[in-house]
Amino acid sequence: MVHQLVLPHSQGGCPWVAKQTPSSLLGWLRSEVEEVAEQLEEVQVGKGGVESKEKLEAELGDLAFDALLLISVCRRDHHSARPESPYKRVSDKVRRRVPYIWGTAGEKADNAEEAEAHWQRVKAEEKLEDMATEEETITKKGGGEWAWSSVMMFTLFLAGGAAAWKNDVSLHDLAEKVTAAKVKLLKK
Repeated sequence: MVHQLVLPHSQGGCPWVAKQTPSSLLGWLRSEVEEVAEQLEEVQVGKGGVESKEKLEAELGDLAFDALLLISVCRRDHHSARPESPYKRVSDKVRRRVPYIWGTAGEKADNAEEAEAHWQRVKAEEKLEDMATEEETITKKGGGEWAWSSVMMFTLFLAGGAAAWKNDVSLHDLAEKVTAAKVKLLKK
């Protein structure tokens, strides 16, 4: 359905959608988020009964539709590889960040705080890996020392937040991860 809307008007697509850009659709998406928030508030305070819940479902549907439309327009305008790519990426991300749901690698989270700490730790590791990849790219272009110093600066920033992760990531562990990323880069 969404794919059909994004087609050029001459091929049966919607003329309004044809004029939209990812940036213009963000406004509609924000509006839908606000409408979902309003309906959630009504449901939570008990206003409107069944009607409120039906309105909430309708607003959630609108939000999902606008998100799908944004993905499709980004694909159209930025030539992303496949329409399923964003879904695969988010699926992979969730599997990495909440492996305890699937019993992966002996990970566990017994409470919300441990789950949040795990999510943040993996997110920080991913950022370090992304920076290592950027470092590799910059190094190939001749700017290695500057790029590596940016990785170190980011690491120092993360180190300040490590204590909040209840020793899930100690400063020592973080330093080891940075060193491993640097060694990995140097081997390439």
